[in-house]
This record gives sequence, C-alpha cells and structure tokens, in this order.
Amino acid sequence: MRMVNFEEIKSVAPAVAVMALGMLLLRYLAYTIGENIPYSVVDAVLVAPFYVLTILLFPISWLILKFEKLIELPFIRFRKLENITTSEDLEEFIEAREGEEELLERAEVDMLKGISEIKETIAKEIMVPRIDMVVAEVSTPVDELKRMIVEAGHSRIPIYEGKVDNTIGILHAKDLLLADDKSKIREIIREPYFIPETKKINQLLQEFQSKKLQMAIVVDEYGGVAGLVTIEDILEEIVGEIQDEYDYEEKEVVRLPDGSYRVSAKIDIEELNELLDIRLPEEGFETLGGYILQMLERVPDVGEVIEADGLSITIKEADEKRIHWVEIRKDE
Repeated sequence: MRMVNFEEIKSVAPAVAVMALGMLLLRYLAYTIGENIPYSVVDAVLVAPFYVLTILLFPISWLILKFEKLIELPFIRFRKLENITTSEDLEEFIEAREGEEELLERAEVDMLKGISEIKETIAKEIMVPRIDMVVAEVSTPVDELKRMIVEAGHSRIPIYEGKVDNTIGILHAKDLLLADDKSKIREIIREPYFIPETKKINQLLQEFQSKKLQMAIVVDEYGGVAGLVTIEDILEEIVGEIQDEYDYEEKEVVRLPDGSYRVSAKIDIEELNELLDIRLPEEGFETLGGYILQMLERVPDVGEVIEADGLSITIKEADEKRIHWVEIRKDE
C-alpha cells in the first residue's frame, strides 16, 4: 500500500483550494438563479463553465504556491540549522546542501566551511612567514619608521633589538604619529604576544577578543620567530579575502591564453588542488613552493622545468632563497 506523501499533497493544495472556491461560487450562482433545480442537474450543466473557470484561476493557484515557498524558505533554513549541535553536524549539513542553491548561496557555503575548518587550523598554516614580515630595529629613527609604515600600509609592525628573534614589542602607527622625532621608540612600543606555531586559530581568536589584541608573534619549537598572525588573517579564513582600498595583491592563480596557469609559489597547496582540480600531496609543507623545495631538496633555477604528479611546472621567478612564481601546465 502506497504511503501518503504530504509533500505531494502540499504542492497541489493551492490549486484544489481555488477549484473548490470556483465550485462553490458556481453553485451559489445556480442557487440564486434556480432554487428548485436539483444539484445533480446543476453539476451536470455547470461542468463546462467549471472547466473554463479552473483554467482562468490556474495563474492564481500558481502564484499562491510560489508565494508559499517564498514565505517558507527562511523557516526551512532555520529547521535545518537548528538541529546542528556539533562541528561534525555542520560538516554533514554543508556536504548535503552544497548543491541546493535555494537553501545556501555559494558565499554562505564558503563561510560555513571556514567556520567548520577553523578548529583544525593552526597558526603556522595562516601566518605571514618571517621572510615576508615588515619589522624594524628599535634604534631606527622615528622619521624612518613613519616612512616604513606608510609604504607597507600596516597599522602595526614588530620591533626587535639586535635580531628578529629578539622581538621586544609591537609599534602601533597611531602611537608613532603622536611621537616627535626625538621620541624613543622603546618607550612607545607595546608588549608583544607570543604563540607557538601549533596554536589553534579558533583559540587564538578568542584570546584576541579577550585580551583586545590585533597581532601575535609566532615562534617555532626553538624559540625563534617564525612569523606573525593578525586578527585579519583569522577572519579571512572564515569569510575569504578581505581587502580595503589600499590593498593591492596580484592574484595567486591566473589562467593564461594557452591554457597554462601562472601561480604564486606562496599559494596554499590545498587551495591549489581545489582550484585546478589536481592532487598534489599535502603532507609535510603548506605551499606550492614548499612542495617544489621538498621534491628537489634545493632552490631551482629560473627556467627550470619540473615534471611531477601529472604536471609540468616551469620556474618563472626565483632568487637564491625562494621561489616566487611558476607556470603550471597539466599533462594531456
């Protein structure tokens, strides 16, 4: 015996309601015209008008159905989301709903993914590496520091004494702007906040909020400075890239006319796999540059071509320390 499908009943309910209304209207007209005519005769006589009325009222029933879906949509979302109590539930919800554009927009899916993945992400994976940090020695003159901050476009920079591993404070741009040329930087810097590379960024975000901080210095297992993390870096893991009117950053992946790709060696290897639909290994390194260096065990020369994992990788820009840009072509 076939079970009753309430979704099917709900889908035809508006049409049935309109048809019933039409039937009642016609019966009323018949009653007012001829009170003594039997209903069986009335029904037979009114079949044709009833059919015409049903066709005429169909657009109204269609509008009612669409309006009902529009009103119901937010409640569908709420009913789906209210049952999510753990991160595993959230991940299952995302996987199940990615294709349902009515329930989740692309941006919503990406944000939910960011939220679900943040608990597993550590500082090392999102930090600005030491080599890319803008830092200054504590003895740097005030006017030179002002120029550095303007050129870098940062509101805070780490201050070190002697060497970067001996970071002694964080200089805020607004404190520097209030300082005169005779001010001592040591007197206006603020205490740095140090964290290990393995710090979970969901915990770090909570610490940023509770301690009212914007930047943390990441240290490795030996106590050396490995990089830095800002609150903006964490938020970008959740909502995607955040850029203001002063930011300019070249895209990390650009498709070229010949079908190959110009790719930054700094791109996250997992992100690259997703963007290009490839399967490069992801263990032991974080970036494309790290993948190449681990494979070659040396810094490659500009123009060198590497054939690996179904790809042809040409080194386009590099120096004696690191790879900057490569060109990737998929093997056919």
